[in-house]
Amino acid sequence: MKNPATCFLHWMIPFRPEYLQSFKNYEKGSVVKRIIDREGLKETFRYFYGCNLKLTERYVEDGTDKAIRTLYYPIYNKRVVNALLVIDINDDLLSTDIAEYNKAHLTVLQRNPSAHSFHIKKLLPCATQDPFYVGVNLFSVFKFAFFPALFFSFLIQYLTKSVRTKKFSLQRDHMTHFYRRDFYEKKFQKQSDFCLLIIDIDNFKSINDTYGHEFGDDVIRTVAKRINQSIRQTDIAVRWGGEEFIVSFPSSMTKEQLQLKAEEIRYMVQLYPIQNLNVTISIGGTVATNTSFSQTYKTADKALYQSKHNGRNQSTIV
Repeated sequence: MKNPATCFLHWMIPFRPEYLQSFKNYEKGSVVKRIIDREGLKETFRYFYGCNLKLTERYVEDGTDKAIRTLYYPIYNKRVVNALLVIDINDDLLSTDIAEYNKAHLTVLQRNPSAHSFHIKKLLPCATQDPFYVGVNLFSVFKFAFFPALFFSFLIQYLTKSVRTKKFSLQRDHMTHFYRRDFYEKKFQKQSDFCLLIIDIDNFKSINDTYGHEFGDDVIRTVAKRINQSIRQTDIAVRWGGEEFIVSFPSSMTKEQLQLKAEEIRYMVQLYPIQNLNVTISIGGTVATNTSFSQTYKTADKALYQSKHNGRNQSTIV
């Protein structure tokens, strides 16, 4: 069996250049003997439940200036240390493990004790001194939790706004913000009871031809705004054509009540000029039950024609 010095050299081959230089100054066997005595490794074979090896404290290695820890593992033959396995461990290995743990578990553990708001102190297995610290910093926790939350908050708001904008463009007319005909007509087709007004801007073609389309668009927007101010949020306003609107009232109304509402809308529209131009509307309406939308529309449209035929700027309910 080889003596401890020989075995020590055997396990350390290939040497790093720094060790070769250091060993030139050692006597044969002195390195192993000094390590065994210093680390108390002579009788570690007795440690059934403890550590029969030794991990040193953190130190800076001569020649490389690297922070390392050394693991000594004595090998026995008949209860006598016959060889010594020496393994140098880069002290940054612990920091690397913590970084990998953080990456895998989305945590913000840190090793530097000066940066900790809360920490724990532990010894590495089989080490008796130089504990290590693992803790968290409140700013890191805040940064780690706040910025992703802020990002997702903005993302959710952006997506919500995009959905609302898309939904609005599919349901609402861009100019008047009334419902679009192609969206709401399908709902009218499913109804059987109606309190309905058809509203048409008087002489609109002449307004467009005389003052231009931009002025005409402004007239449509203003009339729609005044109609909207005269009805409730539960009432349904639809831009049915270029200058034609339908207003549907969900609650049952008598013809007299519908007439009063039509007059209120007509009065609000003609009350103030639009860019110094007096604009009026004509209205036709009906109250019907157990009938179809197409039939109700025809009846209200005839009433509208009657208002136009009788001089415009009036309402007719049948």
